[in-house]
Amino acid sequence: MLPPQGGIGELYGLKTAEALRRLYLEVEEVLAEYREASGRKWPWLWEVLRHRSQHSRLCWIPLAALLGSAGVLLAGASFDNGIDGSCCLVGQGLLVLGLLVFNLSVALWDARLRHQEMYKKALDVTTVLKRCAEICHWKETNYPHLCSPYSPCITLQWTYRDGRVVNLPWALLVAGDTVMIRPGQPAPGHCTPLGDKECPELRRGE
Repeated sequence: MLPPQGGIGELYGLKTAEALRRLYLEVEEVLAEYREASGRKWPWLWEVLRHRSQHSRLCWIPLAALLGSAGVLLAGASFDNGIDGSCCLVGQGLLVLGLLVFNLSVALWDARLRHQEMYKKALDVTTVLKRCAEICHWKETNYPHLCSPYSPCITLQWTYRDGRVVNLPWALLVAGDTVMIRPGQPAPGHCTPLGDKECPELRRGE
């Protein structure tokens, strides 16, 4: 965060490539923590089986009912003693088992996709960030205008990048950025003033 007066002309801020590299490393660290936390527990598996889950399409109760029905049909065929209907009972039992396996597979596949959707999108973002940090050369015209109006969707922040002030979305800010907080604007994160000891540190939203 900048002081209200003095020292502005001497500030350079982070280079765009360095800032993107830091953002890439931060996202990679979060993804590594997610992999470590979710790799052992398989939360999507238990979500399918719980009968109180709002996302479950097939909980353990219909699974048990289908399994019991298949067991009764197959057991009835085994005690049929050669009656003509035994083949029909076996076919019905196998059909119920096949439907059980199919429905369970679809429910597990849907739950796994739902749990990994944001993770895979974040992986795609890290790929783009890494490539941009290596080959992209951002110009001042690539950023929104400094006098752009406030938007409820994307919050913009005056930030020093490559020695100039640009309007940067909060999502692209990283630790070590030098920002200019305008009057009435909330802080994008933990901000420490530069050169002015009387100015207090600000937390996110202050």
